[in-house]
Amino acid sequence: MGDSRHILKTLSSRFSGGNKFETFYLIEPFHETYARQMLQLYTALEPYTRIGLQEKVEMYLEIFGNVMIRDVTSKYLISAANNLRRLVTNLGPLPSFEFVDLSHLKYKERDMLESTLKFWSGGDETKFDADKCWNYRLRKHLGTRYDAIPNVFDWDCSITLHDRKATQINSKEYAHWRQYGMAFELREANYNVPNRSLASGRVFRNSAGDKGVYWGYWGDIICSPYLVFGIDTSECSELNRLVNGKHAYAASTISEVNIRKMFWELENQEDCPLHISVPFLDPSTTNDEKVSSQNDPTVENDTDDSKQNMNVENSNSDDCIFMKCK
Repeated sequence: MGDSRHILKTLSSRFSGGNKFETFYLIEPFHETYARQMLQLYTALEPYTRIGLQEKVEMYLEIFGNVMIRDVTSKYLISAANNLRRLVTNLGPLPSFEFVDLSHLKYKERDMLESTLKFWSGGDETKFDADKCWNYRLRKHLGTRYDAIPNVFDWDCSITLHDRKATQINSKEYAHWRQYGMAFELREANYNVPNRSLASGRVFRNSAGDKGVYWGYWGDIICSPYLVFGIDTSECSELNRLVNGKHAYAASTISEVNIRKMFWELENQEDCPLHISVPFLDPSTTNDEKVSSQNDPTVENDTDDSKQNMNVENSNSDDCIFMKCK
């Protein structure tokens, strides 16, 4: 599926002195996965003057873990894909992404990356039925066990996740994701637009023996996106509270908290106070400190000193991309 958690976590924590890493090396076997990394970083580094903190958190999680997204998120995805296409094809620099250098990519790799971004923006008019693709993968995977839903999902959640200490993942939200591919529905809104950023192109032969590229969903249908951001409660022990033997806060809520914290720290270059990262908690249950107005996310901050230099090079393998961020 592809995620940028390690880069985001390292960059957001470097301001507190916990990490001194300045160089990142990314090697991905598929260009779609690399494109998702670029999209996630592009979204995470959007300034608050363009997108508010909460809206950015919701858009990021939708793009990351939902096969269907809101209309407003779809419009943002199209805009971001078009901007990244300009970067890949050297049609102009991106103001918020100017530290990326793709000059070391081969033209073949640029073409494949540009083709993926063009599909995301809907430029090639190729249809992508996310619901149909998800249901096909699910039926193919379960086989005769498909009729045993939701018992199969309860078993998988218990054996695959809970027995491996990922108890923060609620069985109901896990079953909902397994059946519909929807991990983060943070608003009471219509999620009715296919998330093209989760699609990948694969070469298949048709009945006549001719090869062709078919776009579909070939990502995770078992483990869930909750494992990435939804099981770490080290920043706030209250999120790990149990009620009648079950976690009071689900993995989707924990994911939202962790993403909000990282995004705020990336923008403000300091530790995020709990009243911002976990706004729904009672202040009396935390040891949060008062924050001055200069730390407000609506105030524009000078982040020139925090900008990173990225260089992308091709590795020795033809099907890998090598990215260095320093």
